[in-house]
Amino acid sequence: MTPDPSTPLVSLIVPVYKVEECLPRCLDSIAAQGYPNLDVILVDDGSPDSCGEICEQFARAHSNVRVLHQSNQGLSAARNNAVPLARGDWVTFIDSDDFVTPDHVEYLVRLAMEYRADIAVGGYVYEYEPSAAEGTETEVAVMSPAEMLSRMNYGEGFSVFAWGKLYRKALVQAHPYPVGKLYEDLATTYKLVGDSSRAVFGNRKTYHWLQRAGSIMRTRFDERQLHGLDAAQAQLEYIAEKFPAALPAARFRHTAKGVELAKLYFESGNEDPAIWKRLRDHVAVHGREVLRDPRAKRTLKLRIRAILLGRMPAKAALGFHDWLKRKVL
Repeated sequence: MTPDPSTPLVSLIVPVYKVEECLPRCLDSIAAQGYPNLDVILVDDGSPDSCGEICEQFARAHSNVRVLHQSNQGLSAARNNAVPLARGDWVTFIDSDDFVTPDHVEYLVRLAMEYRADIAVGGYVYEYEPSAAEGTETEVAVMSPAEMLSRMNYGEGFSVFAWGKLYRKALVQAHPYPVGKLYEDLATTYKLVGDSSRAVFGNRKTYHWLQRAGSIMRTRFDERQLHGLDAAQAQLEYIAEKFPAALPAARFRHTAKGVELAKLYFESGNEDPAIWKRLRDHVAVHGREVLRDPRAKRTLKLRIRAILLGRMPAKAALGFHDWLKRKVL
């Protein structure tokens, strides 16, 4: 594709690790982008399968694609190492097991340009398996940092994930992702939002988030998962100091992260009472405030109550909720 100098150059960064089965679909969706000024950086994070060669083949076929090969350092380092190489003034991320619609980048750029925003956010399809379910735009919301922090943490149309968003590069440069930590998006996105002047959300679903059994977010529970509690606490303290109007949403996310990790804890068969105590204590900090929050979903409130009652009620309630969710999906 010939670059169009009248449109801003966007650097699209894709960290790649052990996804050889679904990587071609991701790359095909990038090749199909209608946006004419795209700089693509694929980061082979020491993948032991054929991902590195797949990336090289793709780069040979597309002049706007570069490949960075590195030893395995994790998702955060892969993103961080690519940002200095980005030629565009705008940066967006795609996870290599996901895929996007042909107008994904074009849609985010249009939102950012039309509404003079530092961050543009699109809608996404949450799926356990690929589907063609997309959508048309029925909402555009221009948001202050406090408003975006609120909606993001309540999960109202979008969440804390790095993907599905377009950022001014200066924001991403100022806030690298924490290396060696899980839940790096929860630990970082609020800082990007806090440093922005305004953001815009359009609810057209252009990003497909595929749920895989082997993905980082769905692996077995170990103590590293507790990084999520630390990230939620750090965000809460930041918002309390700088954007108190968004504090109810930060309390919601703080509590919801504990509920989410309690579910992983039970699914893994972990019996460590110290970990259970930390999870329950975390939920208890703001759990009763969230129970009174009208923006918190009823299903979350039921799980909070079960966790506060104790280990056995929590295990039953979280297991039933997960079964019901899968049945509906």
